[in-house]
Amino acid sequence: MIKIAKIAVVVAAACSVSGCKSPTAPPPKAIGTGERIHTDGPVVLDESLQRETMLGLGHEVKVVLEDYGQSRTPAGTHRVWVRLRNVTDYDQYLQCRAHFLAENGEEVEEPSPWARVFLPAKSIETYHAASTQRDEVKRFYIELRAGR
Repeated sequence: MIKIAKIAVVVAAACSVSGCKSPTAPPPKAIGTGERIHTDGPVVLDESLQRETMLGLGHEVKVVLEDYGQSRTPAGTHRVWVRLRNVTDYDQYLQCRAHFLAENGEEVEEPSPWARVFLPAKSIETYHAASTQRDEVKRFYIELRAGR
């Protein structure tokens, strides 16, 4: 009986050290893995920013998406934005880029270049991007990933 208890302790310790996940833990909710892209908002590509903890006992959240939206500029182009909150005690870098789409979901121009966004600890920053097209843009999405 004591031998079985020792083996169980060794197996449990090995799993926790090697990063094994419980078979009951839900799979991470990663976006960018073949799921349909939801337009008119941000898309988190990097699951390390917001992921389920082991055994599904909560979330390990580094960045919260406070708000997002779009508007027209005086020139008639579209301006999109997302407000980001760093909820950690350390500085972080993110990368963001915007895609501008027609009503049918096709891209009407190249995505904006990746922009590096610095988020000091416990702070809020806003990413902005603007389209070059006017009337063709009907929808958008903003990709977010951890800084590289």
